[in-house]
Amino acid sequence: MTTSETPATDNNDSFWTDLRSRTVEWHDAILGLGCVGRTVLYQLPILYPLRMKLPDSAHFSRQWRIDEFTRDFRFEGVWALPTPGMPDDFPRLVQTLTSFDEARQPGSLVGMLFVMREALGRVFGWDKTVDDPSRPSLRHRLPLDLRDVPSTVTPPMGFTPLYQIDDEWAAELINRTVHGVIHLGWAQDGAGNYRGQMAMLVKPNGLLGRAYLAAITPFRYLIIYPRLLRWVDRKWLAYNDDRS
Repeated sequence: MTTSETPATDNNDSFWTDLRSRTVEWHDAILGLGCVGRTVLYQLPILYPLRMKLPDSAHFSRQWRIDEFTRDFRFEGVWALPTPGMPDDFPRLVQTLTSFDEARQPGSLVGMLFVMREALGRVFGWDKTVDDPSRPSLRHRLPLDLRDVPSTVTPPMGFTPLYQIDDEWAAELINRTVHGVIHLGWAQDGAGNYRGQMAMLVKPNGLLGRAYLAAITPFRYLIIYPRLLRWVDRKWLAYNDDRS
């Protein structure tokens, strides 16, 4: 993919166009608060992902392998990860993010959400394995060289790993509602420093998938993403403190 290419989008999906424009308006309103106002507001845990949100160009300006075979997925966004490191620290980032276990902790907010989600999935059959040729795993699209580098980690929240190379890792989730992808990249800035960034891609499965994504969007952005990003932040800092 060249730097000017972007994934295909559904021009008829007015809901997502409106949601994206409202998110931009909200972000612009926060920017209008000035430096002090933004600093205070961004301390709220639920706004942590907004502070770490990057423009889409932060992803598409780089030649990530994931973009070679996900052009029919909708790009949800990309977030900076608070993980400054050296060139060979990327495997530690993958281990850190995939160790996020709040979904399996009884009593945690994320854990309660996933208990409810699994209960609904059992009732409506959302998570049953379905042999649907129109929605195959991305493993079938992987270039030959990526098929030879499978990831050995087990991602959280039902994702299945796709591949892991020196500066990229990807995993997918397929059920009757959506086909989702999480992508981690190890990005170098102009000063030669490295940090992680996380991108999310999704393909809803028809009307059910679009309705499902609309219903869970508030929970993802207000609960799951904030806690996931802050988890990575705490774990990365703790490791650096132990090493120093």
